Amino acid sequence: MRARNASAAARFYADRFTHEDRRQLSGDPIDDRATLLTAAERILAQYRQFEARTLAVRGEHLHLSGSRWSDDAGNETTYLHVIEVGDDGLIRYDGRFDGDDFEGAYRELERRYYAGEGAAYAESGATVADSIVAVNNRDFDRLFGELSVPELRVESRTLSAFPDRSASELRDSFGDLNAMVASTRTWLSAVCWVSPVWSVTRIDRDAVGPEGEQYAWSRILVIEIRDGRLALLCEFEVDDEDAAFAFAEQWVRATACDNG
Repeated sequence: MRARNASAAARFYADRFTHEDRRQLSGDPIDDRATLLTAAERILAQYRQFEARTLAVRGEHLHLSGSRWSDDAGNETTYLHVIEVGDDGLIRYDGRFDGDDFEGAYRELERRYYAGEGAAYAESGATVADSIVAVNNRDFDRLFGELSVPELRVESRTLSAFPDRSASELRDSFGDLNAMVASTRTWLSAVCWVSPVWSVTRIDRDAVGPEGEQYAWSRILVIEIRDGRLALLCEFEVDDEDAAFAFAEQWVRATACDNG
């Protein structure tokens, strides 16, 4: 699209694909390459600049991104996209969401992953996905009630000033952050399950300050699920991936020995 080549853009799609438009104001149906090409040409006639940002991936086939399309007059529109590719590397599913419908796009990414590649981890994955949604919706009663064990532990292996915390202390920290900024958005940009109940993830957070300041944080987060609820969260620096995997695998081995 940046090269203004609609035909080349259309060739990234499989012969058979699904296009799902979840926007409030959806466009014309796209059900084959001919209608896809027509839509791409119409977009190119309206917009000049195309920006995109990868937000998350799942497995080998799923991708969540945000895009901004704009023209020379300063008009712009933002979207979220969930893309699934086949083994041939071509797009077989294309879901488009309004730019402010992060929950809808994120849930679709997770749903498709845990219905396919991540099926072996679907039960624990549902808890993790619901927890992220609860954080973004500031539904802390659900997060620290239904979705967490009462003795939830939060450990820190980072260089930050945050010590190990209890569930109530973590809840207070969420409240403190929300009081300092105008908006926040948290998500898991990558997930690797090392057992059905232990995962190593990358967690990202964007925030906008009262004066429009932009903030961003990234951490690696090791998560334990126990009886379908969050039991342990351990934070690592984003470049300390080896230590995070070693930590998770140590607990997996210890649990296996206890059960053996």
